[in-house]
Amino acid sequence: MLTPEPSTSGSIWTKSSMAMPDAFTIEWVFRSVDFQGKTDGGLALWVTDSQVTNPYLTSENVADFKFNGLMLYIDNNGPSGSSQIRGIVNDNNAKQFSTMQEFYDNEFGSCLLGGYQDSSVPITARLTYDNSGDTNFIKLQIDNRVCFQTRQISLAKGLNKKNLKIGASAQNGQNNEESFEILKLHYYEGVVQDSLIPNIRQMQQPKYVTKVVNQDTGDVTFVERKPGMLGDSELTLSAIYEKLNKIEGKVLANDVGIIYQEIENLVTINKQQSKRIEALINALSSSTLASTSSSNDKNSASQSGNLDMDNFKDFIKMDEKLEKLLAEQEKLREMTKLEKQTKLESHHFDDLFYKLLLWISPLVIVMMVMAYYTFRIKQEIVKTKLL
Repeated sequence: MLTPEPSTSGSIWTKSSMAMPDAFTIEWVFRSVDFQGKTDGGLALWVTDSQVTNPYLTSENVADFKFNGLMLYIDNNGPSGSSQIRGIVNDNNAKQFSTMQEFYDNEFGSCLLGGYQDSSVPITARLTYDNSGDTNFIKLQIDNRVCFQTRQISLAKGLNKKNLKIGASAQNGQNNEESFEILKLHYYEGVVQDSLIPNIRQMQQPKYVTKVVNQDTGDVTFVERKPGMLGDSELTLSAIYEKLNKIEGKVLANDVGIIYQEIENLVTINKQQSKRIEALINALSSSTLASTSSSNDKNSASQSGNLDMDNFKDFIKMDEKLEKLLAEQEKLREMTKLEKQTKLESHHFDDLFYKLLLWISPLVIVMMVMAYYTFRIKQEIVKTKLL
């Protein structure tokens, strides 16, 4: 329990430093109880290489607020007016925050975290870092829902790999009974299986609206806009560049750059195929015109057609080979048909001969028997005459 009483602060850290691996996963299980509403308090989750001297961020000490590493900050004091968790990296004196608004503007990713105050149900924040491949990868999940992820931030460059420390700190503001509790803190070397859940269930992002009043009718409408859209009254060139950089960071943080590149490749392939199809149609059209035009025009058209057809020599050769193959197949089919017919006729003749043989065989046997008995009778008659 980091803030057991009003107007208090507290923190918890790993007892000893750890060697930073190429990939790790950290899970914080926390909750906020006994208060709900606007407050100056907040909860910070830390990945650093040294224990932060003053880890309690307030509007009074923001100008002197220094840390080295990654900070996940949870509060409801941001410009959107809603409870959010933000990811911010710093390299000691690399970034100086003069105001809380400037601190919020330096976030590289965030998401809404509504309903976390005065809830008996704890929240699990899972941070995954993987530097084992070609690019860095940072992903934050809230209760297995993706809050943000990016490949544009490297913790290995700014942190001391031999002195990794993990912790959490909180302060509840003046006369505020909000109690921040850290229920569990788990550290894993490598990427756990739950970190590989697809980005289907995403956390909600804050929405901004602009009030538009029609000067003629007086009608009032609200137009939704995203953070970083143009809408400030005084806008300088440097401010435009800053907003463009933020938009680019948001796009990269959501990992749509790879999808955009794939779409660009598909569009390029589609254009190439369209050009080839158009060239083929033109070549076929010119060839048709050449066969129907007059003799003088036929020569010039055939020449231009031949120029275009040179691009399709392989295609024409393949067509000729296909025609020869079909002709050979037709001949083979005719030969097979004739062979089958000859076999049928031969089979019919053998069947007729077999039937005739069945009829003649008994007749031959009867004739042989009659010849035998006739011979015997003749011999008996000869013997009788002699006697």
